[in-house]
Amino acid sequence: MKRLQQLNLGELNVGPLKRPYVALMMDVIGRGLEAASQVDETIQREVSRLPEGFMFDMRALPNGPCFVMQKDA
Repeated sequence: MKRLQQLNLGELNVGPLKRPYVALMMDVIGRGLEAASQVDETIQREVSRLPEGFMFDMRALPNGPCFVMQKDA
């Protein structure tokens, strides 16, 4: 039986990939939340409790990618 070697993640240089990956994930999450809020009754019920103009943002600190959502009428 062949023995698998464990990958040492400390040896990988993933630095250049971090920011594009986080930006992609923020885009996916933001668009997913927007789409889900159009069709999901649970999300619509939760959002209805928020005041008009309520803004929510999610960001990677420091100075990382982010998305902002605002409740419209």
